[in-house]
Amino acid sequence: MTVGGVVIALSGFLSKFLSTRFIEGYKSKSLKELEKLKKEYQRELRDLDDKFQLNLLKVENQLQISKSTYELLFDNKVNTYRSLSALRLKYLRYKHENAMHEEDPVDAIETFYQYFVQCKVLLEDNALYISPELSVRYDKWMVKASKCFKQASIDGLEVHGLAYTEHENDMNVHDAQFPARNALVNDTQDLMESIFEQINTDLDIIRSVSNRPLENRKCS
Repeated sequence: MTVGGVVIALSGFLSKFLSTRFIEGYKSKSLKELEKLKKEYQRELRDLDDKFQLNLLKVENQLQISKSTYELLFDNKVNTYRSLSALRLKYLRYKHENAMHEEDPVDAIETFYQYFVQCKVLLEDNALYISPELSVRYDKWMVKASKCFKQASIDGLEVHGLAYTEHENDMNVHDAQFPARNALVNDTQDLMESIFEQINTDLDIIRSVSNRPLENRKCS
């Protein structure tokens, strides 16, 4: 073999050797980079999974709180309307089934007045749980009723303290306030009965809601 042939052979060998080393080095470097990328992606996936699990836990807690809050509000609403419904039935039975209110108009005024005041107290104490429609009807009734309440207060003050005994004084005040109580019943009875009608309408809605699964209910 000539010198030129040897040079050519060595040149080919070195070229192949260097190419192989270069490829192996590149492959090794690429594998290391891929492994590094793989670890980074795995870490990011773990971080994302941790955040997802944390957010999922927060959502579940919020749903549990919302469910508990809804159940509490709904129970309070039911109890409020149970009391209002009982009062409505007492009023209707007295009006339509008790003949005494026709024979004794004064006693009828006093009884109706007590029903009205009881309804007022129930609605005001449970304003959070009544429907917007019922609230509007109550406000309309109160516009008229407040004038009568004010007049009763004025009439009572005029005779307060004029008697010698506390019992006589209470009787004087009670008698003096009767015209205002009479006016309240006669002037606002139609509005009070519209309140009772709305109570019955709301009860129908509550019944329909209570028959649906909890997840399908909406708190009103």
